[in-house]
Amino acid sequence: MANKCTSCGKFHSSTDGVVCGICAGSFHRECAGLLEGVVVAADWACLNCKRKRRQSNYDDTPVKGAAAPYDARKQTVEMLSTSGEIKISQLCDVGDEAAVMNNTANNATLEFHVDLALEIRAFREELGSLKTHCSKEIQGVCGEFKELREEISSFKAAIFACNRRLEDMEKRVEAMETNYASSKSPAIESLEQAIEDLKMELQDRDQDLLANDIQISHIPETKAENPIHLVKVIAVKLGMTLDERDIVSAVRVGALRPAAGAAEGAAAAAARARPLAVRLARRATRDELLRAMRVRRGLTTADMGLEGEPKRFYINERLTKLNRQLFGKARDLGSLGTGHDELTVTITNSLADVVAINETWLRDGEEGRAPRVAGYRLRHVARPRRLRSRGGGVGFFVRQGLSARTLPHPPATTVEQMWIRLNVNGKKIIIGTAYRPDWVNVDIFLDAMTDSITSFKDYDRIVLLGDFNIDFSKDNCASFRSLENFLNTLNLTQHVREPTHFTDTSQTTIDLICTDARVKDVNVLYRRTLGRHAFVTVILDIKKTKAKPRTITYRPIKDIDIELFNKDLDLLDWDKINRLDDVSDMVRCLNQSIISLFDLHAPEKTVVVRETPHPWITDNIRFMMQLRDDAYDEYRKTKTDSKRQYYKDLKHQVNVALYFEKKVFFERILTTTLMTPRHCGRT
Repeated sequence: MANKCTSCGKFHSSTDGVVCGICAGSFHRECAGLLEGVVVAADWACLNCKRKRRQSNYDDTPVKGAAAPYDARKQTVEMLSTSGEIKISQLCDVGDEAAVMNNTANNATLEFHVDLALEIRAFREELGSLKTHCSKEIQGVCGEFKELREEISSFKAAIFACNRRLEDMEKRVEAMETNYASSKSPAIESLEQAIEDLKMELQDRDQDLLANDIQISHIPETKAENPIHLVKVIAVKLGMTLDERDIVSAVRVGALRPAAGAAEGAAAAAARARPLAVRLARRATRDELLRAMRVRRGLTTADMGLEGEPKRFYINERLTKLNRQLFGKARDLGSLGTGHDELTVTITNSLADVVAINETWLRDGEEGRAPRVAGYRLRHVARPRRLRSRGGGVGFFVRQGLSARTLPHPPATTVEQMWIRLNVNGKKIIIGTAYRPDWVNVDIFLDAMTDSITSFKDYDRIVLLGDFNIDFSKDNCASFRSLENFLNTLNLTQHVREPTHFTDTSQTTIDLICTDARVKDVNVLYRRTLGRHAFVTVILDIKKTKAKPRTITYRPIKDIDIELFNKDLDLLDWDKINRLDDVSDMVRCLNQSIISLFDLHAPEKTVVVRETPHPWITDNIRFMMQLRDDAYDEYRKTKTDSKRQYYKDLKHQVNVALYFEKKVFFERILTTTLMTPRHCGRT
């Protein structure tokens, strides 16, 4: 007999339907949510009857105790807010003994609910007070911020006013200087000229007073020495005999200076010897001593029987301070203060990118004394005044267009050095120059170089060059062995094999080039007009590292035909997976089925990415960067606040433009291409 389904209204057979045990309604098995073959109990209930059925409150639990029938009890609960007590009165039917039983568990439950309500009320009150307190605090903070903003505004106004006053003062000073320069009277000019003439006359008189004086240098100074006896011994070594009546006075001149590297408070024996000023009775005796010294120029302190390391000593005319300075600058052809034309031509013809200079003889602020080589920028470090007042100093001429950064190095009190870093063909190259005078200990110098080189990080190649005053052609001396040990420790190679320093009697290799990079060519160019040192050039073979191509494997998911993919997906044997007993076998079978499906519709592809593109750097961005760089160059030339602010504004605009270009690019990639593996790999 066919029955009608209560849910869908269609007829069904008796074998294909089920009957509710409560409402006697007939249903399809699919409408009732039952699978075929499932045995249905006689008291089976449909979904509507299940929803209408009253749920049990589990009255048989030990907390609630045995409960009376629901319709036989009526409870009245009165809660006294003042004391928190609970009164329970029960109305029950006559004769119902179960309704008057002790409801201890129910009372405990009600007390718990009431306590919770009181705690919630207290929490709300506390939260309200906290909210009020926070509101007051926030109002106070807002007031303080308002006062702070007002103070900052007042500070800004005061600073602007100060700036205006300073600008007005600068204008007034410039106007006064202009008026002073333009209104200089002939009388003032004549007075200034007279003062200069008097200075020169006094200078000439001071020099005339030293006509009978000589100065002896590099004679070791000891305690309780007899300077007159030293002068007589020197005269004997020169083939002359001096009587005590020929020597008017002999004293050490100048302040006592500690030796290079000597600690403070060291003994006088460690001090650098002061020159010995000798005044003779006759000028003819002075001239005879000078001629004898020129004949025996190679005399040392060992020839006089003095203790200590043998050193050459010198006898010269005694000059005033001004004449000594002029004489030193005129004699030093290797300094940057002289020989501008020769040095400029040599650097220009060499086509060098970096030129290291030793013994610049430049003080801080004396860059104007150095030659201006077209296409090069000068960077230098002056000799510290605590070492010696004359000579020294190192620096670089760096070709314009190269980005060179001066690097800090560990402090070394007696070693003159300077280091810069360049980026060449994607390589970070550190170039350093150092100068070691004769009076600096070799071990101290090499230890300072080791500390500097080991302190540098993040570089590919390093180059050290300079005047070490260590003859690399003499491999049998202690200085050479120390230098060789230094090079082996730092894995450096010295590439200069020809003499670089020339005198009338010797040729030595003291200007060295040490590096761990490959070297193509080393040239030694000697020009007498440049001094006694040769111009040494070297070509470093710095090859650009080619970017290694990357291989990316992906599946073209977006090229899949969804209809064909779904058809093949339906053809998979899913029952085969359900029939497996082991979970690992089921997972393996599922993976193989899915991978085979994707291999059919989206097979793997491999692409080679050779370089990383930057599509967000557009022509507009490049133009803005060029404007920014030009503005920075203008600021470096003028050093005005307006140029500086203009550069900062352009720099900010470039950064903002780059940010938005990148944002738009990646948003477009995400929205249009759905981040396919192929596009992700290429971008």
